[in-house]
Amino acid sequence: MTNQTQRILLQSGTNEMELLEFYLQGQSFGVNVAKIRQLMPLKATKITRLPQSHESVLGTVLWQDQSITLIDLNHAFGKKDEVDSENQIVLVAEFNQQINGFLVDGVNRIHRIHWDQMQPTGSFLGQFHVPVISTVTVEKNDILLVDLEHVIAKINKTDHAFASRPVPENIAGRSPSEIKLLLAEDSATIQAVVLQTLAEAGYTNVMAFDNGGSAYNRIRDLQAQAQEENRPMDDFLDLVITDIEMPQMDGLTLCHRVKTELNLNVPVVVFSSLVSDAMQRKCESVNADANVSKADAAGLVDTVDRLLVA
Repeated sequence: MTNQTQRILLQSGTNEMELLEFYLQGQSFGVNVAKIRQLMPLKATKITRLPQSHESVLGTVLWQDQSITLIDLNHAFGKKDEVDSENQIVLVAEFNQQINGFLVDGVNRIHRIHWDQMQPTGSFLGQFHVPVISTVTVEKNDILLVDLEHVIAKINKTDHAFASRPVPENIAGRSPSEIKLLLAEDSATIQAVVLQTLAEAGYTNVMAFDNGGSAYNRIRDLQAQAQEENRPMDDFLDLVITDIEMPQMDGLTLCHRVKTELNLNVPVVVFSSLVSDAMQRKCESVNADANVSKADAAGLVDTVDRLLVA
């Protein structure tokens, strides 16, 4: 990774990202560079085959003296045609506190783009659980941003279900159903599960958006309404939960603009698969009130409770 790339990745609230473009049978796909640990050529003789594993799992490979699962993205995407295995590349990716290898046909280059260039795929594709969350056009070429978390969940046959918990009688003097939350999450699968989990905890008053731009606009409109009616902001909004990787506006930029441009004292919880010491510092730099990993989803409601009581 170059010094220039490292510098860009350390910036927060710029609404920019580094997108690695790769290929699957001629189609361009992309993944956030922040998830990539290394690119390495495929050595088929070094794959350890696993009996009775998922059909998209080729086996395991060694990476930095540890064994990681190798997933065939062609198979995971339903692409059955034969490919030239001699030129295939393994993307070593880390997210949700796990490291996995993803086999692709080739890699093109890294693009620096703005999240507002990304277009959400929308609810139509979301209902079919397609592992693509947004698209971007770069140099007249469409690149599909891959939802690697969805690929892993499908292989593990998990629905991201959160642990059930008792519904509290009240939070800060109000019942959970009176608390007004806003959720920004572009994955239709995860958004549905988060909404269900919040509802089971009594938080049924939730505005949900599939991109950061629409979420920010809604918060800005609520602030304008509060000012026009001379009412406190917590009459309209109590807390924001946001993913980081989203089209239109990423979660760090959303948090930064809520805290600085709108100057709101509304708690913001960053809920993302990108969790590390560096990401924690990024969240702190935009004044996020908490940073919860999607791998620790059961702690999300506890974090919401804590921030509302504080």
